[in-house]
Amino acid sequence: MFTLALVCSAVFSGCGDKSEVSLELGMQNSNLTVTDGALGETLTGGFDLSLALGKLASGASTVSLGSFSLRGADAMTAVDPLPVDAGSTTFPVTLSPGDSKIVNFTLVNVFAPAASRAALCPGPDQILGAVLDNGKSVSVTSNPITPTCN
Repeated sequence: MFTLALVCSAVFSGCGDKSEVSLELGMQNSNLTVTDGALGETLTGGFDLSLALGKLASGASTVSLGSFSLRGADAMTAVDPLPVDAGSTTFPVTLSPGDSKIVNFTLVNVFAPAASRAALCPGPDQILGAVLDNGKSVSVTSNPITPTCN
């Protein structure tokens, strides 16, 4: 009886936490500056995307970039797609079980019509994104962002 209880305990002990077996995404340090220009708004900023593959995952994960967009306070999408640069990180990224990586993204040459200022300033805004985990789309959303509006 003790052996059966021990086996059941071992089998089911890791089943309750999805992060132990799958890809977990997070978005931190999101920031946005909206600068008024003669022909519209220039948007600058960035965010950190954290990727972590659970230590009990069945194998490696190949993570490819999907797309990103910017949603204004009115819950409407203000910029889609949102052009981003991952700096020195080249995608796809391969993670082995237990691996994690933080990728720093910056917004690249983002210009928006002057009318988008009302949707973005004073915020809160959010960056929405998706990556492909072995071909399957996984979404991530930033915390609310209070932009700097110049």
